[in-house]
Amino acid sequence: MVFVTPLHQGSLFKNKVIAELSRRLQTQQTFTPAYSSWLDGSIERINRGILQVIRATIRTYKSSYKYWVYLVPIVQSNLNHIPVPSLGNRAPIELLTGLQCPTPLKEFYLPESGGLQDIPDCDEIDEYLATLWSSLQALHCDVEDRRFTQRLLNKKGHRGENLVNFAVGD
Repeated sequence: MVFVTPLHQGSLFKNKVIAELSRRLQTQQTFTPAYSSWLDGSIERINRGILQVIRATIRTYKSSYKYWVYLVPIVQSNLNHIPVPSLGNRAPIELLTGLQCPTPLKEFYLPESGGLQDIPDCDEIDEYLATLWSSLQALHCDVEDRRFTQRLLNKKGHRGENLVNFAVGD
């Protein structure tokens, strides 16, 4: 099992200490730029979910993988038109426009058939879409938590409280 220690490239002394500690504890160091929330793998998880939905759609239609570009609007449309519990069982498009949620995209253009293709209901695709949506919700919760933490730090700084920005040994 590999443990990862995220660091933001501190002083040379601190780097040597952490390198020695990582060696002794048999962990792995990873250097990340400050304020880079996407480096924790959240975007990769979302992309993996999108790829699963597209692969399931390609299998359903027995289509060529070359036409994945035509399937992206389907995934995007479904994400925008599915009601979400955290939004009061409203769809994001409904809250954005203030209008009643229109019917999601029910057809798409497939070059090999030369016309519009109807989208049948498929449980496998729906399952992957649900997984993708829950991954997106988890990402938004994480971002909101970080935003709240930063807001508290900003309030402390505004009130004049000293924020200590050093550690023993610096």
